[in-house]
Amino acid sequence: MHPRLIKIPMLSLSDQSLAPDLGLVLSARGYELEEGDFQVRRPDRKAFPVRTPAGVSAVAKHYPHGGGEAAFANAVAVWNSSFGRGRRPAVVPEPLHYEADLSLAVFARVPGTPMETHPLADSAIAPWERVVDLLAELHRSDAQPATRRSARGVLRSLDRRLDWIKAHSPEHQSSFEQVLVAMEGRRRKGSGLVPSHGDFSIRNILVHEETLVVIDWDRFQWADPARDLAYVATSSWLASVRRGRQPNHALIKRLVRRYESVNPASTVAATMSFYIAAALLRRAASLSQLWPAERYLATPLINLALAEVV
Repeated sequence: MHPRLIKIPMLSLSDQSLAPDLGLVLSARGYELEEGDFQVRRPDRKAFPVRTPAGVSAVAKHYPHGGGEAAFANAVAVWNSSFGRGRRPAVVPEPLHYEADLSLAVFARVPGTPMETHPLADSAIAPWERVVDLLAELHRSDAQPATRRSARGVLRSLDRRLDWIKAHSPEHQSSFEQVLVAMEGRRRKGSGLVPSHGDFSIRNILVHEETLVVIDWDRFQWADPARDLAYVATSSWLASVRRGRQPNHALIKRLVRRYESVNPASTVAATMSFYIAAALLRRAASLSQLWPAERYLATPLINLALAEVV
């Protein structure tokens, strides 16, 4: 089955005669909504299990604020690469349809538990080496992202997130800006860019028996390989600071050693501090905008980011 855009004018969320329930609209189009829901951390998005009109078990992901078509195109680019379609078992979900007027992307459903909640995630035998090996394979693949995110682009993105801080938690503005200044001083020019997931965290890695599957390719771009490695290495740090624990710095060294052993030409260690700081600032800004009850956690995250770059 080839991924395709579906534009069906008969029903739309903007049609005032319909209840604003996305499930009702999909049912009218031949989708069967199935029991259960998926945990999507962002409160402004929703994903839920469906069976397509062709009878395929799938996940529907809604983009109410736009960006869905680009995200679906990213998933198609990955699926059509050496990292996607030909893998058995698959390590990415197959993109099936994009319902353009609903801003809804539909992907084949794959079995698995997010590594974030998998019982192995905190154990000594967590599949970290396999995670890094899979990441290195993505970075060596022939996948072709549509956009680029250099270190300068990362700083520009964080400047935009500073606007979130100013609007929602101005008490963090000064410390956030301090980290940005320090990061500019640590920015390396001319680093080689690779196909990068962009949101490579343990919530976007599904574990099923011996298989790992990487989901949510919304931020797929050309980027420094340290971007993905830093993001996955720090993806449990928010949970650590929430519990009052020290983050796992030893894991970073372990993952860097593993990555450089399987990609010997890489020098991710040289840019890790910059991208660790970027990952922590990104999470702090997201807390400020999307999770007001946890804005207080932005303080330790920003402090950890500053420690990386000063």
